[in-house]
Amino acid sequence: ATELRARQPALRKTATDKAAERDEHLKDGGKRLAERDQLVYAGFAAQVGIALASVAALVRSRTVFYAGIGAGVVGVALMAYAFALHLQLTP
Repeated sequence: ATELRARQPALRKTATDKAAERDEHLKDGGKRLAERDQLVYAGFAAQVGIALASVAALVRSRTVFYAGIGAGVVGVALMAYAFALHLQLTP
């Protein structure tokens, strides 16, 4: 029992260090997930833009074509924001 008590402070220090390291990894993982989500939204907006442009070509509608261009611009803006998050240019 005395041997266990002698090792206890070192074991406690190791456990608290590992808990702090885990918390840092969780914090970094949350940032990575936010970046991935932004890229998913950007890809979705780009796909919507492509679909709207295709529909505009079929029905020869300028309004739908402009909506497709708008969706594409939103996709590019979201992608730029995701890269800014990755490079830590935003808070």
